[in-house]
Amino acid sequence: MDNRFRDQVPPLDRLDRPVYLGKVAKQTGLLKESLVSTTRTTARTGLGTPLVTGATSGIGRATALRLASDGWEVLVHGRSAERGTEVVKEIEEQGGRARFVGADLKDIAAVRRLVDEVGEVDVLVNNAGASWFGPTPDLDETTFDDLFDGTGAPMITQSTNGGFPMTDTRPRLTPGTDHPITLERVPSRVVVQSGPVVIAETNRALEMHEASYPPVFYIPLEDVNRHHLRQSDQHSYCPYKGEASYYDIIDADGAELPAAVWYYPDPFPAVGGIKDHVAFYTDRVTVTAAPRGLFVQ
Repeated sequence: MDNRFRDQVPPLDRLDRPVYLGKVAKQTGLLKESLVSTTRTTARTGLGTPLVTGATSGIGRATALRLASDGWEVLVHGRSAERGTEVVKEIEEQGGRARFVGADLKDIAAVRRLVDEVGEVDVLVNNAGASWFGPTPDLDETTFDDLFDGTGAPMITQSTNGGFPMTDTRPRLTPGTDHPITLERVPSRVVVQSGPVVIAETNRALEMHEASYPPVFYIPLEDVNRHHLRQSDQHSYCPYKGEASYYDIIDADGAELPAAVWYYPDPFPAVGGIKDHVAFYTDRVTVTAAPRGLFVQ
């Protein structure tokens, strides 16, 4: 599992009251009333049953794995049965206990079915959620209501001068002398491997030099073996490049490298050349560049 997330998940052996963590929704308020009954005794015995929503990736997945390793019998929630089954399998392979429960939390009928299916749980980690980014005037009423219906706590911040809600307030900056960014074609053949498995191979890589950061190869997605990629729910933001999304890498033997690949679906104009390209964390995979026609494994 991804230890960056695992280290953020606290042990639950100090709980002395019902637990309701994360985003609060209209629908999942029903879950709170119907499901949560944690006591200090239950938490300490390690025999409790937590329900983790949005547990098929990211922090939700890490939370489910951590709880299972601490002795809890975890209910893994998500919308994808395939990904939920993968989390359950990983927990069981590590000696833990878990089962998958599927539901769309934006559908009140599905939430009620979920309540009936799981019965009483001891901890509700309400991690699932959705967000919308953009200028406040562009947020229509229907989308605004959908965000609250789906999560109850959309990504809306409060201003400091009166508490009016506003949406994406993240800075958007243009590269310049204080933060230069250049992009150039790589005159080499670039190969990306995870162990012996070739994930990508291209003669069309781009090399980005950004400020004082190490250079990064961006590889056309067309030259990547997408059989080894799985879409991740993780996102990040760069004020110079835009919103980044991620892929997990799945090796031939089924081993997983979470969020090892990133890309910008809609990069800012100054770096528009990286659209439809992906980059790899070099501490997770091996990236080699050699003159074209000369590559030795």
